[in-house]
Amino acid sequence: MKTKRFKNLCPHTNSEMEISVLYQEVPMTGTLTKHFKKSDFICSKLSACPYGQKKCPVFLSAPTSL
Repeated sequence: MKTKRFKNLCPHTNSEMEISVLYQEVPMTGTLTKHFKKSDFICSKLSACPYGQKKCPVFLSAPTSL
């Protein structure tokens, strides 16, 4: 598992917000390179956010993989 910080405009706070995006390792056949796919995130405003865990615009705009 890897964690990366990501910033983007949050429509809920109407400001730039930084979240921690969690990336889980995904095995890829035929390669020795490690691949990671985003799986979850941590945000200080999540409990009051109308978008919730599934529809967070900042999380959705983060890179899908590393």
